Amino acid sequence: MSFSRRYRIRLISLIIPLPTMAVFIITGLLTLALMCTAPRNVAGPSDEPEQSVHWSEIGINSITTLTGDKGSTITAELSGQGSDSLLMHGRVETWGWALASVAAALDLSTTDSIVFYAGSPTPNELTLGISDNRKIQYVTRITLNGGGTERIAVCPADFQKTVYPDPDAPADEPIDLSNITGVQFQPLNLDTFDITLGPLTFIRGPKPVVIRSDVTLDFSELRPMKKLSVSGSTVIDENGNAIVLKGMCAGDPAQMIQENRWNEDYFREASLWGAHIFRIPVSPWSYHQAGGIKRIFTDLDQSVYWCKKYRMYAVIEWHSCGNIVQGIFQDPSSGYETTMPELVDFWRRVSTKYRNEPTAAFYEIFNEPAAMDRKGGTLTWKGWREKADEIIDTIYTYNPDAIPLVAGLDWAYDLSDYSSDPLRNTGFAFAVHPYAGRSGEPWEEHWETDFGYLAKNHPMIFTEIGFDPHDTIVPQIYRATEDYGRRILDFAGARGISWTAFVFYQGSGWPMPLFSNWDDFTPTISGTFFKDELKRY
Repeated sequence: MSFSRRYRIRLISLIIPLPTMAVFIITGLLTLALMCTAPRNVAGPSDEPEQSVHWSEIGINSITTLTGDKGSTITAELSGQGSDSLLMHGRVETWGWALASVAAALDLSTTDSIVFYAGSPTPNELTLGISDNRKIQYVTRITLNGGGTERIAVCPADFQKTVYPDPDAPADEPIDLSNITGVQFQPLNLDTFDITLGPLTFIRGPKPVVIRSDVTLDFSELRPMKKLSVSGSTVIDENGNAIVLKGMCAGDPAQMIQENRWNEDYFREASLWGAHIFRIPVSPWSYHQAGGIKRIFTDLDQSVYWCKKYRMYAVIEWHSCGNIVQGIFQDPSSGYETTMPELVDFWRRVSTKYRNEPTAAFYEIFNEPAAMDRKGGTLTWKGWREKADEIIDTIYTYNPDAIPLVAGLDWAYDLSDYSSDPLRNTGFAFAVHPYAGRSGEPWEEHWETDFGYLAKNHPMIFTEIGFDPHDTIVPQIYRATEDYGRRILDFAGARGISWTAFVFYQGSGWPMPLFSNWDDFTPTISGTFFKDELKRY
């Protein structure tokens, strides 16, 4: 659901806070007030709003504040830079503060983080302060490395009460996020400062994203990809040739856009490694952001376009983990929460959009179904199968040529109960994540019993496959050696199973990266293994 919220933003002044017990004479204070009313279009899983303070809407030109203490002078200049940023420039001599303060009636009670961009040519420190309706100020410290623009994300829990509360307030007064009446920035260095600030975004969700402008792409200018379909146990092209595809899994587009890494060079590099299929994840948390649906499909268009340009088929994947039947998902901080109406709506949009684009051949309807028994959940194959059929019904309504990918239970591993209750739809393929730790030795016997037996009658893709001998994130699942890699690929090769190696990304918190740095994409141990396999394809 989307809706609009109106609130008022007013620049109130540059304020010079005074230390406790000190008395100063403040002179030359220039106050500028400008009122503007700004509508906000917001959307969220529970109708929770995103709220932003855009400097361009305030329309500041310049403000200077002078004060005196032992001859010190403080100046600050705030001037609009572009459409959404603000330059904060000034000097602090001997002692003093230069504080940029904006009044904004904001309800942050459902806010997970405050996100903005800041740039400084030299290292600097800032305090970001917020004040509630009882005139109590809370601050957190931010370090700017200097030399470029940095993305800053601050959780409300990071704020602490300052030494300047309202004198009449209780000493243990908790922060009140329901009515924030002021937002302040304070450079901390006793020298000149020159800092550019982007808009402040108060957002719900673990990983806020930036909404990009629309990209207009002409898919017809590129050489068309051959249309794929399912025939018995194989995927075939329009000429009837059996197709086994080998490639890689991309990182999260929304996160990589924030890091300026989701670009054509990234897709070109994937193709140079030898990939002929590229898996593109879409996370529910990015779908839930304000403007998320529009942004996601802008990014998907660009992704499919690059896949087509570099001759890779795309797997569009709904990247959620958990129990869709009971509504129990992996830890909330992961942002995997979703609903059946949301799933159906997403696949309706995808199916309509790419109905006539063979590059977007595969729709992985749900990343990893799991009972979530540690949270009291239970999930049977029948329960998940009914949901999967419902999603496939929607896909076929709008794109009968799509190839849905259906995962098994136990985190996309277990399909042992399929024969007793098969999908009523046809034309699909199975998606399996056969990581080393999902079963013990002998691997091949377990693989055959748990999912491999189905490859005789249905196409199958290992949509996540990987290993790391030194993994510390989930070692009981991901830690394995090249011996495992060789055996699972031999298993796949003997049955005509396609695969996408996890993950063509390098960043904190991501297991099994295929390369170790972004400068030249140096392969890791598993990256070297899979790159060699792709080169033989």
